[in-house]
Amino acid sequence: MDSLSAWLKDTIASRPEQWMSLAEWMDAVLYHPRWGYYMRDRKKIGKDGDYYTSSALNPLFGEVLAEALCGFVTTLPPACRNIVELGGGEGRLAAAVLDALQQRPDVYETLTYYMVEKSPYHRRLQQDVLARHADKVVYVEHVQPLAPFFGVVFSNEFFDALPVHALVARDGQWMEVGVTWDDELRRFVEKCVRCQNARLLAMVDEWGVRPTADTRLEISLEAASWMEQLAKMLDTGYVLTIDYGYFSEDGTCRPDGTVRGFQAHRLMDDVWEHPGQQDVTADVNFTLLVREGKKSGLKPLWLETQRDFLLRWGILEELTDGATDPWSPEARKNRMIRQIVFDETGMGSRFLVLVQAKNVRFPSRLQGVKRSYAWHDIPQEMLLKKSNHES
Repeated sequence: MDSLSAWLKDTIASRPEQWMSLAEWMDAVLYHPRWGYYMRDRKKIGKDGDYYTSSALNPLFGEVLAEALCGFVTTLPPACRNIVELGGGEGRLAAAVLDALQQRPDVYETLTYYMVEKSPYHRRLQQDVLARHADKVVYVEHVQPLAPFFGVVFSNEFFDALPVHALVARDGQWMEVGVTWDDELRRFVEKCVRCQNARLLAMVDEWGVRPTADTRLEISLEAASWMEQLAKMLDTGYVLTIDYGYFSEDGTCRPDGTVRGFQAHRLMDDVWEHPGQQDVTADVNFTLLVREGKKSGLKPLWLETQRDFLLRWGILEELTDGATDPWSPEARKNRMIRQIVFDETGMGSRFLVLVQAKNVRFPSRLQGVKRSYAWHDIPQEMLLKKSNHES
């Protein structure tokens, strides 16, 4: 038994209920300082890793994202043109964004780009990849020291890596999904116990969800905390979140849940196996991000698919005429664009983009936006009904 498995087994055995919540498990297997998946010195993204990201699959993603970020920051005074990226992986998306922004000296020269990353391994990778922009990039572990912040905070596949609590309805009450150690089977197995987490139950009650048959909720209290932290840190500007996920009026997800594992690009059937060796992830509950952000002062502006977001910011303008050689860089680029635009089941459709703002007077059009767009709120039926948290 490896060190992390032994630690998890001992931790569970030390508790009267012999149980650990899914959220605690995810936090340990992903972020344990010594043995957590994201804290290990090993490649995770790309062919030799366990999964791909939008930026790893398609370099155009960074270029178009830079157009959007430029559009947002140029609605702010020059002294407020700062960007924060949460997570950032190996730093390749940041490199693509900064390379593109370098073509806009009016923005690039006054810009400070903050990388928020707590993994020492990933910080080292980022510093190597971003060496050519060293005078523009500042590395921090937390967002709190950046307050008061003016600019744009963005993330790409950050919230999907945060621990989630899973609640399922059984016999008219909420049960919380977790894990225990089975001595007979000699492995970790799923176990559900009656939910006693007061914060979870209060949130479910606030959302008005009842424990009826086949109802499942996946709630990331850490994501809710991040929304609160970002709202406190941000004085004026925007929060841009890109991730795979879902939005439902009551915040529920499909009955079988969305939590899953990936190892060497294989979907793992059992998330309790190989702790620390596989990526454990869940679809992002955008209902939670909108509602918790709104309670903390982040006004939701729009929610759309990544495909529509990229179209809005001019990905079709990257198409090249006359690419007759199918193996030429131009032809390959055209194929990437068509895949994004016409693939109804790929990343462009499964990923959502949420834009929130604070203390911003919205222009009727963003500078640089390629498709006509008038600012508007997300429809009210998609938002939380008024509660004690709202005036």
